[in-house]
Amino acid sequence: MRLERSWIARSSVFALIVLVGIATTTPTAQGRVDCEGPCPIQVDASGRTGWTGWSTNWNDAAADGDGFWLAFNGGILRWTPDEGIVERVTAVEGLPHLIVFDIVMDGEGGFWLSGDAGISHRAADRSWTHHTVDWEPSPGNQTMLTGAAGTVWIKDSDGQVHRWTADAGWVSYA
Repeated sequence: MRLERSWIARSSVFALIVLVGIATTTPTAQGRVDCEGPCPIQVDASGRTGWTGWSTNWNDAAADGDGFWLAFNGGILRWTPDEGIVERVTAVEGLPHLIVFDIVMDGEGGFWLSGDAGISHRAADRSWTHHTVDWEPSPGNQTMLTGAAGTVWIKDSDGQVHRWTADAGWVSYA
């Protein structure tokens, strides 16, 4: 599991959340969400999405108040203790990434993610901005951080650091 930076990985509450999630959100099997390799996510006959267990296909997690977002080989999903999986975003819903490496909250109700198709931001109003960059995001977690005033920092696969701001766009540092 690669959740080292998050309170989730260090918390006994997380173990409880995962166990409750497995017990309460396992749907009847109608089909699996497209994932690279084994996929612990299934969709039932009513279109509800649930998970069937923890997997090494979970690449990263980010807490967002009452729940958290999980990045996986296939997209992202949001899970809350009360409702289970409440949202999924994959290529079917328009996500350009087949593999999502990293996800971080932006402090303004949205989040940033990196994946095999570049960098994406979803604002609090649920609008998306996809950034095609001329460098490859690192396929590990702990490679993205958010800062003041909507700034995001990311390390690429070559170890170079890049910063995005609304004023300047992407700036690379050697």
